[in-house]
Amino acid sequence: ASCIASFPGKYSTAWEEVTAQLVCSVACVFLPDKTSGLGEHTFISATSKECWCRQLYGDIPKEEYLRVVELSPEDDAERLAFEKRDAAAMGKH
Repeated sequence: ASCIASFPGKYSTAWEEVTAQLVCSVACVFLPDKTSGLGEHTFISATSKECWCRQLYGDIPKEEYLRVVELSPEDDAERLAFEKRDAAAMGKH
C-alpha cells in the first residue's frame, strides 16, 4: 500500500490534489500545541542557525500566517485560552 506523508506548507496545491483523488493513504503532520512541537524549530545541522521552516513551507510573508482573532461575546474562556496558547507558541502574542 502506498502512503504520502506531508507538511503541506509550500506544497498545499499538491496536497489538495492528492487528497481529492483518494488513490492512496495520506497523512499530514499537524502540531496542535506547544507540547506537540508547535512553534518549535529544528535546525538543519548542529552548527546551523537555519531551521527547516523555509524548506518545508517556502518563503512565506508574515501576512500569510499572522491573523486577527475576532471573538464574539458568546465565545467562552476556553476558546480565548486556546487562542492565547496558540499565539504564544507561535511567538505571535
